[in-house]
Formats: sequence, structure tokens, C-alpha cells
Amino acid sequence: MGDPAMVLGDAELQRIGEYVRGNLREWMAEVEPARAPDPVTNTMLMERIVRTDDRFVALQERTIRIEEELKAQRELMQERFTFVEQRFTFVEQRFEIQDKLMADRFAAVDRRFEAVDKRFEDTQTSMDKRFEDMQASMDKRFSLLTWMMGVLVASGLSTIGLLLAL
Repeated sequence: MGDPAMVLGDAELQRIGEYVRGNLREWMAEVEPARAPDPVTNTMLMERIVRTDDRFVALQERTIRIEEELKAQRELMQERFTFVEQRFTFVEQRFEIQDKLMADRFAAVDRRFEAVDKRFEDTQTSMDKRFEDMQASMDKRFSLLTWMMGVLVASGLSTIGLLLAL
């Protein structure tokens, strides 16, 4: 709770309330002298009602104008949303076309690689055939060379044997 010295009893609160009620009109008149109670006549009441009616009509007209503007804004937004949807559709179609073109390009590149692979295989096959032909040729030459060396060694040995025999 608060400070114990500040606790007021019911009797003190009653006295303070009576004092405030007794002086409140005076205090309010000092603070706002223009708001002092005036006698109200029927004419004044009618003027206030007319002013209030005029303000009410003006507010109704303003509300109607705002509603019409909001309706126009909503229609404009709907139109813009339609354009945005169309734009997204066009963008989507463009991406589909680009995807198809890229797929076609990749297919063409794959075909080129297949052609290069076939050429490589053909080249390798032809090189293998040449190596085999060369090996066969070398084998024939080696056989011929071996036979010729055999004949030469045999004739040399025969000649040496004849020379020694003489």
C-alpha cells in the first residue's frame, strides 16, 4: 500500500467530496468562462438541429463520395490484378519456350557428341587395323630376317668349315 501517513478515513473523504462539489461550478467558470450555462431557447435549439442536420447531410455526402472512390479503386485494382496475371502468363509461356529451346540445343549437342564418339571409334578401329597390319608386316619381315640370318650363318659356317678342311 502507500505511505501510512497519507491514509484517509471515510469521514475525510466525505468532507473533501462535499467541498469539491460545492466549488466545482465556480472553478469551471474560471477555467472556461465561455462554457458558463446559458439559457437555451427554442430558436437556439432549432438552429443547432439544423446545423447538426447540415453536418449530417454533409457527412452522408462525403461518405457516399468515399464509397464511390473506394469502388473505383477496387475496380482499378481488379484491372491491375488482371494485367499482372496476364503478365505472369506471358512470362510463364516465355520460360516454357526457353526450356524447349534449351532442350533442343542439348539434344543437338548430344547428337554432335555422338558423332564425335563415332568418329573417335572409327579412328580407333582404323588405327587398330593399321597396327595389326604393321605387326603382321613386321612379323613377316622378322621371319624373313631370321631366315636370311639363318642362311647367312649357315653359309658362313659352311665356308669356314670348307676353309678349315682345306
